[in-house]
Amino acid sequence: MTLLTLERPLVLIDLETTGNSPSNDRIVQISVFKMYPDGTENLWTSFINPRQPIPVGVTKIHGIDDAKVADAPPFGMIAQKIFPGLHGVDTLGYNVKFDIGLLQAEFSRHGFDYRSGRVIDAFWIYTKFFPRDLSSAVREYLGREHTEAHTAEGDVRATLEVFEAQLARHEDLPRNVDALASLLRPVDPNWVDPDGKLIWKSGEAVFNFGKKYNGRLLRQTPIDFLDWMLANDFSPELKIIIQAAKKGLFPKQEVS
Repeated sequence: MTLLTLERPLVLIDLETTGNSPSNDRIVQISVFKMYPDGTENLWTSFINPRQPIPVGVTKIHGIDDAKVADAPPFGMIAQKIFPGLHGVDTLGYNVKFDIGLLQAEFSRHGFDYRSGRVIDAFWIYTKFFPRDLSSAVREYLGREHTEAHTAEGDVRATLEVFEAQLARHEDLPRNVDALASLLRPVDPNWVDPDGKLIWKSGEAVFNFGKKYNGRLLRQTPIDFLDWMLANDFSPELKIIIQAAKKGLFPKQEVS
């Protein structure tokens, strides 16, 4: 890489996985491109056996099914080999926060404290030079400047015009609310709340974030932690669940 001065190795990482939960999902393929300050480069890619089924919907996205990884090594077999080359070096990726989080979870299961070093995200650069605010959308879809930016009525009218222009330009977008909402923000069926802070396990709600209570049943969680959640920045839907839990009312997974 001649355009960037490297002080230490820079590793570009991309993962394919069984889903988007670091606590419950696993890696099915990893690719690492490593660049050194002296100009040396190497690429390594491997399938990983996740030791759990790959959901059909996920296979449709990345094309990797159970048969393709059946003979691949599990992550535990390669963790010790790849850890020294990934830990503490600088990391490059595109929207790489998820990849780093899942790698941390995988390494942690096998006793390794993985840290990504300094992170460069090409997605951050993209949004810096090509902003995604309403004024930019007006410019892109309507071909004019948003002269009434940051006035409530002006923003409302501009948003509607942009939305209508998006539907007109992108003909493959669904034309009903349910399908469009599902496309733009797909919800994992294993999530209890819209952000996956709680997940279903054997029909009960279990915490899916943090360290102290990750994996803990909601009904077995101390009240002071529930109070902390209600006082902090969590979704309204999750807070309704937490408020009910404080009263001894716990969600149950519907079985179809």
